[in-house]
Amino acid sequence: MGPWRWLAALSSLGAGEPLLEHLYLKFDSQPVDLQPKFSPTIAKYQAMLDWKMSRFAVRAGAQGDAVINNIFLCPKEGNCLKEQQQVALLAFTEAVPVEEGQIVLFAFDVMEAGVAKTYTLEVRRQRGSETALRHLIVMGGRLDPPWDSKIRKYDVALPRSFDTASVTAELGDGGQNMFATLSDRSGRRLEQEEKVVVAPRGRRLLHSGEFQYPTKDYVFPIPLDTTRAVDIRVTSADGSQKGYYALIITREGCPQERNIFDPLSKECVRFCATGFFANDMVGRCERCKTGCINCVGYRQCVQCPPDNRQYRFELPDYNNGTCVSTLRPFWEQHAEQTAAAGVSAFCILVFFAGLVGFACSSAQARPGVKLMMLRPGTNGGGGTSSDESDSSEEDPRWGGANRYA
Repeated sequence: MGPWRWLAALSSLGAGEPLLEHLYLKFDSQPVDLQPKFSPTIAKYQAMLDWKMSRFAVRAGAQGDAVINNIFLCPKEGNCLKEQQQVALLAFTEAVPVEEGQIVLFAFDVMEAGVAKTYTLEVRRQRGSETALRHLIVMGGRLDPPWDSKIRKYDVALPRSFDTASVTAELGDGGQNMFATLSDRSGRRLEQEEKVVVAPRGRRLLHSGEFQYPTKDYVFPIPLDTTRAVDIRVTSADGSQKGYYALIITREGCPQERNIFDPLSKECVRFCATGFFANDMVGRCERCKTGCINCVGYRQCVQCPPDNRQYRFELPDYNNGTCVSTLRPFWEQHAEQTAAAGVSAFCILVFFAGLVGFACSSAQARPGVKLMMLRPGTNGGGGTSSDESDSSEEDPRWGGANRYA
């Protein structure tokens, strides 16, 4: 081996094996999950197409200077060794058609410096008649036996701290329909508030962790020390088949010495907290009626809220244990504003009273104002009065004597 070949071999060993940067599948714009989730070092994957997905396309990119070539597929049962069936593809942009129930093996090489790594994807399309779920859980509950899509009946032990059974199911095909009902031991269907949430389609991550299968969430109330049955009906994607699952959910009860369940602390207690009363019929603490601080029953209030700025509260004997609210007068509701208005009015009155007093005192302090308004020697009518004459004689402004005497 020449020195150049030794150098090329050493370079390839130092570079390591070529790897992918990303890999994911698509049906048009919809994602297709990979199992397992993509990792550059994992070379073999599986994918399941929904019944309505008649084709798929692969999107991939290599790391660094590596290139992708030798793209081919085996369309018969996904087994390239069974017969000569390899079909070469020129690019990932080509969509690969898949029939109902068909298995296709898609493969390609990633090459760099003479080293190649082969990635394979086994893609299967559903037939449309499947009624199996991919997964099912009960929040906080334990399924017995453990989940298996082929097993259709489970016993579920629910802790007493959970007031409701939250059932989350992942559909096996995006086209399946699912419906769930709640019933008691006798099979009688119960009225309940059912919450159904269908997860939207869309990618969660850029290159891996695609979200293909929708989930449905159901929330059912489960009383203490009670067994309820949740019946689940799954309709296949093509509508031709129906499948059923049964969940027998049993919620743990409270012990004899602490026989009341407190929804706030999620524990069994002997006495309820303030604002709650013990409902012996259901064995739990329930909230008092609105407007009541403490009670011994829903309509038996024993403590009203404290008076506030707007209302007074009282508990009259004639009202069957219900608090009565009385609207306060305006001046009690707005005491500060009322006091400020009163002080302002008083100040205004004092101000005007001061003005009047000042005017009166000024008039008394200037007695000669009236004489100055008259011409000397006249009284307004052509004559003079004795008072005015006397004043004129003594007034220094007239020379100290009567000039007309």
